[in-house]
Amino acid sequence: MRHAIPAAKMYGTYDSPADAYRALGSVAFPLVVKADGLCAGKGVFLAPDFASAKDFVERAMAKNELGPGGKRILLEETLKGEELSFIILTDGKQYAPFVPTRDHKRVFDGNQGPNTGGMGAYSSDELLPDDLREAIRTIIVEPTLEGLAADGIHYQGFLYFGLMLTRSGPKVLEFQLPVRRPGGPGNFGHDWILTWPRSSTMLLPAALIRQKFIGNRGPAPAVVLASGGYPGKFESGKRVEG
Repeated sequence: MRHAIPAAKMYGTYDSPADAYRALGSVAFPLVVKADGLCAGKGVFLAPDFASAKDFVERAMAKNELGPGGKRILLEETLKGEELSFIILTDGKQYAPFVPTRDHKRVFDGNQGPNTGGMGAYSSDELLPDDLREAIRTIIVEPTLEGLAADGIHYQGFLYFGLMLTRSGPKVLEFQLPVRRPGGPGNFGHDWILTWPRSSTMLLPAALIRQKFIGNRGPAPAVVLASGGYPGKFESGKRVEG
């Protein structure tokens, strides 16, 4: 990856279904298939075999089920480990990391079913031992900020790092900015939501200078209630009570 930031190996990007189908014959499975665009959190598929990968490519590129975001496809190696969400607040140079979170993307219990925009999350300091926190800061966060500056991008605000904790160390799955995604329970991001009840009540500028870890309260969960059929076609307008 650019700027030596650890991430999954990318096999290639493809603008036509035919090219993507051919590429599927020379990659290792399980395989990560990504739509190279905004898909409301539903543009990533972990394909266990050729048939399932081909089906996702067909639905995204030929049938246009993901809209404009599915017009281009990326194929990546599968990273094995546990996911971790790491969020920072930066002024473009200094930064303050928030409490760690972990979300649940599969629609069913037991990590089963298709990926969604998020079915819930939890936050606890136990997710981030000191040595892991330091590794994330030195090999991912700081090189990212330095890379943005080197590319002429002076970014200020919140930055989300979606990580996979592999045997060889943390690697980047994705970067996100805090934007609203319409059309699913992941609208505001459970990882983002959980930082607030667990964070300090005031974000002082001095925290950036000290690179202070912002978090001073106990563990917190976020749970989603979704209509049957999600993340595919689902009934809307139902009454929520209880």
